[in-house]
Parts: sequence; structure tokens; C-alpha cells
Amino acid sequence: MINIPPDLERDTKFVKVFLENGDALDAVKRAGYYVHMYDARDIADHLLDQPHIKAAISASQPRVRAPIDITRDSLISDLEQVFDNAMLEKDYTPAIAAKKTQATLLGMVQENMQITHRFDVASMTDEQIIKLMQSRQKKMIDITPEPVGLGQINGPR
Repeated sequence: MINIPPDLERDTKFVKVFLENGDALDAVKRAGYYVHMYDARDIADHLLDQPHIKAAISASQPRVRAPIDITRDSLISDLEQVFDNAMLEKDYTPAIAAKKTQATLLGMVQENMQITHRFDVASMTDEQIIKLMQSRQKKMIDITPEPVGLGQINGPR
């Protein structure tokens, strides 16, 4: 068994490098660990088995969250909690929004949209379409840049 006394500075450096690249051998070298008659692999294995280093590594790694099971009923229940909390705080905007969303999920709200078109081009005559286009052209501004420099055509010679 390798006897390496805990060294906060070197242990911290080891954990930091290990978390950066996942290479325990590189972490041993960059943290400055050297133990006579032991290979860097043995030192790395020893350090990775130390409880304080294991704890530091696991605390630094992102937590994997369990998948959330979202159902219509769970959403309605969560919205009820939002409503209750908002009402306790007398914050009516989120309370109303929660109730509206609950009603929508329960099928109690029906949203109707009416889409209208000003012009039905299919039923217009050619003259009406040309007149419409000409009226729109008056509102348009020509922003085409003037040609400058090489390649400019000055007309017939």
C-alpha cells in the first residue's frame, strides 16, 4: 500500500486536472505527485481510491436527474399549486394565468381565430391586379446602388 499523506494543495490540483481531462496519469504528473519506487499508475489508482478525493470528484460532476413523468393530470395539479401560492401572496396575474392554462388543458377554453385576406387575387381581373401593383409601387423606394468603378457601362461609343 502506498503511503501518501493528504496534501490539500496537491489533492485539489489532482482533482481539478482529472475533472478537466479525465486522465488520472496526467493529473498525477501535473499535481506534482512522486513516490519513490511507485509508478504513476499506482499513485493515480491510490488517489482515486481516497474517500476525500472520491467525494470531491463526485461533488463536482453534474447530477443526472431522473426523467420527469409529465402527464396532463400532473400539469393540472402543479398549476393548482401555482394558483394556491399566488392567491396566498395576493399575486393575481400568475393565479389567473394558472387557471386559464388549467381550463385549456381540461378543454374548457376554446380559442377561435379568424383569418381574413384583404384581396382575393384569384377573383380579380388583370386590370385590377395591375392597378393594385401600381398603387403599391408608389410606396416603394428604389435602393439599388449606382454602379461605380470597373465594369461601369457609359453607353454606346
